[in-house]
Amino acid sequence: MPYRLRSIRAKLLAVFVAGVVLPIVFLGGAFYYSTTRAVADMVGNRTGRLAQSVRAELASRLERRVQDRLLVVNQPTQAFLDHASEHRPAAGSAQLRALQQFLTTLFAEYGDSYDELILADAEGRPLIRYDRTGGAFVAGELPAVYTVLPRARAPSGARPEPPEPPFQGGIPSALTPAFSESDRRTLAAALDLPSTGCRMRLDPVEAGRAPTVSLVRPIQSTERAEVRLGYLLARVRSGYLWPEDLAGRRFGEQGHLVVVDAKTGDILYHTQSRWIGRSLGQIDPELFAATRSGVRGADSRLWTWVRGAHGPRVASVSGVAGTTWRVVATAAPGEFASEVRQAALFSLVVATLVLLAAAGLILFASGRVSRSLGTLTAGARRLAAGDLSDRPIQVETHDEVQTLAEAFNVMTSSLRRSIEFRDQAAAELDALNRSLETRVHERTRELEALNAALNRANEELQELDRLKSNFLATVSHEFKTPLTSIKAFAEILHDELEEQNVSEELRRFLRIIDSESDRLARLIKNVLDLSRIESGRMVWRMTDFPVRQVIDAAVDGLLPALNQKRIQLDRDLACGDARLHADQDRIQEVLANVLDNAIKASDAGQRIVVGCREAADGVAGERRMLRIFVRDHGHGIPADQIEKIFDRFHQVSAHGRRRKGGTGLGLAISREIAEHHGGKIWAESEPGRGSTFHIAVPAATEPRGPATQQDQPALS
Repeated sequence: MPYRLRSIRAKLLAVFVAGVVLPIVFLGGAFYYSTTRAVADMVGNRTGRLAQSVRAELASRLERRVQDRLLVVNQPTQAFLDHASEHRPAAGSAQLRALQQFLTTLFAEYGDSYDELILADAEGRPLIRYDRTGGAFVAGELPAVYTVLPRARAPSGARPEPPEPPFQGGIPSALTPAFSESDRRTLAAALDLPSTGCRMRLDPVEAGRAPTVSLVRPIQSTERAEVRLGYLLARVRSGYLWPEDLAGRRFGEQGHLVVVDAKTGDILYHTQSRWIGRSLGQIDPELFAATRSGVRGADSRLWTWVRGAHGPRVASVSGVAGTTWRVVATAAPGEFASEVRQAALFSLVVATLVLLAAAGLILFASGRVSRSLGTLTAGARRLAAGDLSDRPIQVETHDEVQTLAEAFNVMTSSLRRSIEFRDQAAAELDALNRSLETRVHERTRELEALNAALNRANEELQELDRLKSNFLATVSHEFKTPLTSIKAFAEILHDELEEQNVSEELRRFLRIIDSESDRLARLIKNVLDLSRIESGRMVWRMTDFPVRQVIDAAVDGLLPALNQKRIQLDRDLACGDARLHADQDRIQEVLANVLDNAIKASDAGQRIVVGCREAADGVAGERRMLRIFVRDHGHGIPADQIEKIFDRFHQVSAHGRRRKGGTGLGLAISREIAEHHGGKIWAESEPGRGSTFHIAVPAATEPRGPATQQDQPALS
């Protein structure tokens, strides 16, 4: 089981160690590591820049000497070589004196560039040498007796001819210093150089002394560019290539600057002069291996770690263009890292002191908090045990702990008051419950009595409804006999008076009696139909029939009224082949009521449109509906009367007056019939522009064949 800290003080110290000490230690280590890496990167970059700088300087110095045309393109040199091609050079000749004066002036200006100059003829044989140390201008190497014979000028690139026979006289041998065999070979090997070419040779390296470099260039005639006059061997002095301040350019006390010949491994230059001329592979094998494997090109900035006698070091290798030389700069990051270690150690000491001070402060603060929390815990346990006595928790820390203790005191006081209120409320609630039970019993008895009264009233209403239906049926039946008699006697009187000379007023009275008899018969029929529908005694004969058939039957029954008012009837039967599933007589009755109202609302000569469409507002999952509409162009219905026209005994004329000749029950019966079929009927109207009545009726579920004789309307 893992160890758990029990006290607040231990937990705060653990949090302090985990949240402060460990991050600081980690950050210190990371800082030390990153700083050490940064120092190594800085030393390596500085070393790389140093190697590149020295490499660029060496390349620039060599390039300037290679491009120095002043030694080959000048009048004294051209005149001397041109004369020497025909005659052997004489010590007191004018060409020799002019050349000596020119070179003396030249060396005064370029004294830091060359050690000596050697001029050779077109066959590569040395003629004269100018030594900067002695300043002597001497003839080429001649025997004591040497015959000077004229000879033809050698063409450019020709090989040297055999020695000529000796002659009597000449320059004394004391003024004839010997030319070294290496100079002779270098000049002989330069015969195949192009006119603008140059050959560089590293002179033998002496131990402890920086070497010189010999440059060989052909000399072409300035008057005839195709004629080669001779060759110039210029020995570049070591002080020019390796300036004295080069030793001071190393980075750090343990850093070095080395120039090595990668082909032979010889050290050409070293900040410690005692190593010049020795093999780098023997002195420092690790650094020699870096010169061979660490080169990526003359312009690359590359440094790598190399082991050394005093620890790891960085090395940067740069190649000098046009040569096999490698410039190597080394430095030891360790000698700079000591300062970083000292700074890190100082920071660690300061951080340790700060952490110790912080730990002491936490111990002091946590002691006060721990004691306060102990007091608070004891008070909480007393409250948990049910002790609500008036003994407050005393904590004086002036922080959140004191606030919590005060909150506990307030909570204790509140709990005491709440318990007192609870006891009082419990007593009141008990009394209220007893009172409420009495009232509930009384109210229950009242509701039972009221329910019995309602049941009796409902039975009485049902009896009244039955009596009403019986009364309407009886009255309607009793009205039919006298009404039939009145209708018959009126027709008989009308027929008898047709042949007699009676007043027009009497005839008008008879017409009124006949018209009102018809109206009363319709009223009785409508009342009976409405009563049957409401009581559920109406007999419905549901069949499938074409919608065109019921429309034609309704229109045929109203043809006299249409002809009387000269109203044009148009049919718009977009779904004329569709079939309805309904009581055909009742649907015809609804359509006849709507058409009759349209005829009554239209003026003479107007137009009425009757048609059908597929209902667009059908409910998903229910039967498909067909919508039959009747549109007139009469006076229209006011907007506040549209919902009332389907009420019983409600009639509205175009000007808000009741129409004559109607019963006020036609549209009410039509609505009952439509709703019984699962459809509906509604009206749309705009005063002054006519009205449109819509009747939605269920369509047949399956198409049927041609209408049978039972489906056809009865012919009168």
